[in-house]
Amino acid sequence: MDTPILESEKQLSARLGIGLKVLQKWRLNGDGPPWYRIGPQLIRYKRFEVDQWVIDRAGLPDRRHNPEGYAQLIAERQAA
Repeated sequence: MDTPILESEKQLSARLGIGLKVLQKWRLNGDGPPWYRIGPQLIRYKRFEVDQWVIDRAGLPDRRHNPEGYAQLIAERQAA
C-alpha cells in the first residue's frame, strides 16, 4: 500500500500558486481542500485529496460573481 504524500501549507500554496494566507483562510472558512492536523501547529494536506478537490472545483462558477449559478450547480451535483 502506498503511503499518501503529505504537503505542508507552504508546499501546497506554492504548488497551487496561491498565497499562504489564502490557503489558511480557505481552511478556516471550510472552503479549501481536506487537511489534517498532525501536531499542535502542524497542518498537512494529502496530495491526492487536493488534486481531487481541484478537479471537483473545476468549472464551478465563482460564488462571489454568480451565487445563483453556484447554488444550482451544487444542487445538481448532489442530486446526481
